[in-house]
Amino acid sequence: AGVHTVEADLNDRSVVRDALDACKFTHILHLAAQAGVRYAVKNPGSYVHSNVAGMVNIMEEIIRTSPMPKVVFASSSSVYGLNTKVPFKEDDVTDSPASLYAATKKADE
Repeated sequence: AGVHTVEADLNDRSVVRDALDACKFTHILHLAAQAGVRYAVKNPGSYVHSNVAGMVNIMEEIIRTSPMPKVVFASSSSVYGLNTKVPFKEDDVTDSPASLYAATKKADE
């Protein structure tokens, strides 16, 4: 028992699959994301690739894992956009992200 950390590109399915097979995870804490507003303007495809496609890849591999590990996903307060109501609540409307980063995190939710 213990904690095993994997540093890899979530779009590299073979690395994800190998880690899932080798470690027999019971839980996955998903903290991976491409962040930063300025870079998103320069290279929006990088955000979609890292944050959305990466999430799809890891989830597809997780559902093929038995027993299936539980997933804890770290989203971002950025999904609340320009909402000035504080504190945020999970049932607040999040349909107007203020950045591409926020939109990708919302898509992952």
